[in-house]
Amino acid sequence: MKLPFQIMLYFAGFGLLFGLLSVFGTGRTLETFITDRELKQGSLISQIIVKSISRDTINGDIIPARDTLKSLVDKHDLIHYAFITDFDGRLFAHTFPGQFPAQLAELKDISGGRYLTLAPQGIKILQDSYPLIPGMEARLNVGLNQTGNLSFIKNVKTRIVEISAVVALFGLAIAYVFCRRICRPLEKLTNHIRAYGRGELQEKVTIDKRTLEVSQLANEFNQMIDQRGKAEELSLRLGRIMDQSFNEIFIFDAETYRFIQVNQGALNNLGYSMEEMTHLTAQGIKPKVTPEQFDNMVEPLRTGEKQMIVFETVHKRKDSTMYPVEVRLQLMHDENPPIFVAVIQDITLRKKAEQELENHRNHLEHLVNERTAELKETSEQLLHSEKLAATGKLAASFAHEFNNPLYGVTNVLEEVKDGVTMDTDYQNLVDIGIKESHRMAGLIRNLQDFHRPTSGMLMPFNIHEAINDMTLLLGKKLSQRNIDLEMNLADDMPKIAAVPDQIKQVVLNILQNAEEATPDRGTITVSTEVRDSTIKLHIRDTGPGISPENIKKVFDPFFTTKSAVKGTGLGLSISYGIIKTHGGNIDIQSAPGEGTTMSITLPIYRNGHEDT
Repeated sequence: MKLPFQIMLYFAGFGLLFGLLSVFGTGRTLETFITDRELKQGSLISQIIVKSISRDTINGDIIPARDTLKSLVDKHDLIHYAFITDFDGRLFAHTFPGQFPAQLAELKDISGGRYLTLAPQGIKILQDSYPLIPGMEARLNVGLNQTGNLSFIKNVKTRIVEISAVVALFGLAIAYVFCRRICRPLEKLTNHIRAYGRGELQEKVTIDKRTLEVSQLANEFNQMIDQRGKAEELSLRLGRIMDQSFNEIFIFDAETYRFIQVNQGALNNLGYSMEEMTHLTAQGIKPKVTPEQFDNMVEPLRTGEKQMIVFETVHKRKDSTMYPVEVRLQLMHDENPPIFVAVIQDITLRKKAEQELENHRNHLEHLVNERTAELKETSEQLLHSEKLAATGKLAASFAHEFNNPLYGVTNVLEEVKDGVTMDTDYQNLVDIGIKESHRMAGLIRNLQDFHRPTSGMLMPFNIHEAINDMTLLLGKKLSQRNIDLEMNLADDMPKIAAVPDQIKQVVLNILQNAEEATPDRGTITVSTEVRDSTIKLHIRDTGPGISPENIKKVFDPFFTTKSAVKGTGLGLSISYGIIKTHGGNIDIQSAPGEGTTMSITLPIYRNGHEDT
């Protein structure tokens, strides 16, 4: 009861002076308390907003950031407006329904703790500002509505004046009554306010409702406690959301590269604890980047040439596994000491999709190339077949028209030779005529054979038989020219399905070409081999070779590099048609001055391998 007696003495001794001092003293204290409360509450709520919109601002997502601002402004009457400036100091998002107020846009300094009168409504505002990331230009700005608080303080002052006047007029008894009703609740409320200021969230204060003004203040205080509790709960919830982000966020020293802070997403992806991360460096989790390379990459950030760098690399987990990442790195120069802030995205799925796409593209290219080669080969075969068919028909027509007259001419010349006595000169002319007639008959037979290269019956046949017969046939001629014949024939040669006389014709044609191309004292090499399900025959000569432009033409009908006396240009065309009909292939390899090799490939007889 000490306080009531003191008040009684104060009222009795000083009267109105005490009342005036009470008005200004209490009003000032209350104004300071409410302002401090507003700033603390605004700071708490703003910190929640900072956590909830930091990622949206980094990613440039305006819509979710604006929605978050609007939601929190709607929930808290204290906050009249809120807006964000990005990393370049430009307006990013705000809660104003229309255009951003020019009054705020024209302010050079909008840092925290400034009182403004917002036109045109004349609303009293306490401007506060908070950085999204320390050291960066991006900031959250909030306007705390002070109109209600100022009105409340004014009302309190008025009531205190009234109370003081009543105390002065009615004396000690009334002062005592009011002291019991007012001083005790005020003392109780003051104790709760002091505890709140120390961060101690105690139970709500209970005040007798008969003391209306103090009860109103207590109710405001209780509401503030409720709001703070909700704000802290929201802060924790948003903090958990940030920590559970799959993106990795790293903060590390700009000089040592040692990690200072990482989010839960980074801990989850890397498999380290927070304590372990503080002993690692940014270079330590990038095995494919040397310290020199990392220094070179961040140099544009140190010089200010770039505000951010973006690059791809791989991170190494605690278990030594690797995964690809995209790194967005910034340097905070204003921090002491300077720090790097890195936002990391795991791009494993993106890289996998890119690799699958590349594999699919390569597969398609391979299929296209294979199909193109098949079509080219088919086209070449078809073109050659058409040439052979057309030429065969023409040859058959010529052979039919020339064969009978030539036969008659030959018979007449032979009758003249046998039945007529002539001078030696005339006798020689008749012999020449008979010889040329026989040569023309041979050409006609070649034409007829060209027209029907596929005649005959397929049967098992050993190609060594054709080689031995045809080399024996040419043996005398080779011996006369001192041409060596080397034979490298495979042992246990399997048989092929063939028309024997046609295969012999092919071997003879190629051997004759080799003999005609080989100079005296040269060499012809004949070799065979078994490869997979085919047999191969190679006939090589030491002749002058064939030019590249002529190699493409050697299988064309009537193409020859020989004189008209030695060849018709049909031998290789006939051979090509025969080998293709047998399901094989014939190839030529030659270069000027390096000789020529003719290679024949034929499938092995399907009934299996038979000894020669």
